[in-house]
Amino acid sequence: MLGKLGDYFSFNKPIIALTPNNSETSRLLGADYFFKAALNDIDKQKEIVEKLYVLWKADNLKTIDLSEQQEYVSANNIRAIFSTQILQPLST
Repeated sequence: MLGKLGDYFSFNKPIIALTPNNSETSRLLGADYFFKAALNDIDKQKEIVEKLYVLWKADNLKTIDLSEQQEYVSANNIRAIFSTQILQPLST
């Protein structure tokens, strides 16, 4: 997963994700996330850029709710995962 992805979630703006379908980034954004394409899918990338341009030109580029993803990559959640799933098994 891209290290800056958590920061991008906080902007609540569309994220153009060039990532494989089976990546952690893809999983976090969801199967139906429109602005996601594989690196070799030039047609989809073109479609994404055109759609974003049309939305921007019409001043209709809305914020999107990425609070769930933001919480998942938060320090508190990472700390909880680390302590329960990584450290706990080591201590038993």
